Amino acid sequence: MALPVPRGPDVEGALDLRILLEPPNGNGEKKKRAAPKPASFLAGDIESFVNLKHALGFKYRNGETTLRMLDSFITENHPSSSDLTAELFSGWLSSMSDLSRATRNNRMHAARDFCLYRRRFDENAFVPGKWMFLDDCHKFVPYIFSEAEVSRI
Repeated sequence: MALPVPRGPDVEGALDLRILLEPPNGNGEKKKRAAPKPASFLAGDIESFVNLKHALGFKYRNGETTLRMLDSFITENHPSSSDLTAELFSGWLSSMSDLSRATRNNRMHAARDFCLYRRRFDENAFVPGKWMFLDDCHKFVPYIFSEAEVSRI
């Protein structure tokens, strides 16, 4: 049961909880955090790719965030680079070593999709091979209890 919102002069200075029910930006959507604009040599390609995803009806928030992380990595660690290479991509993957296998795999897929997009316009553009992906990150091997184990439970 919901409690009524206090009103009247006897609760002066009390927090009006109705503000918690109002949409953050007036149209029912959460406010988006301003992601840094891409700044590396990939900036134009990232913007074009993200715009394409949005035009196709995808929100593409996680993918956009991933590509901005890649861009930030390049800007901070390889500012003089002019092309995405296997070495640079491997360095980016190494920077995510503290993340779960599934998270790294998802980010690698987003980056690979972006690289495939770039390949449409430049036949020499780097595309990470499928061998770089962590195939077994979602595999779950169930354990089947024996009748003796079940009886002990």
